[in-house]
Amino acid sequence: MTEIPAGERVPVLRQYLRQVPVTRRCFDVTAESSDDAWAAEAARHPVFRLESPARRG
Repeated sequence: MTEIPAGERVPVLRQYLRQVPVTRRCFDVTAESSDDAWAAEAARHPVFRLESPARRG
């Protein structure tokens, strides 16, 4: 598991909000907010990349 830097979270968080609208109350932006607004919001929402462990051959 690797945390994605805040500057790279915007597209992930924006899509998450669109796909899971019940989370709307957790955000101070909307799916249509500017990238700058989302960038400011992203620091409040950790995002992680899940990676499969390397297979041993």
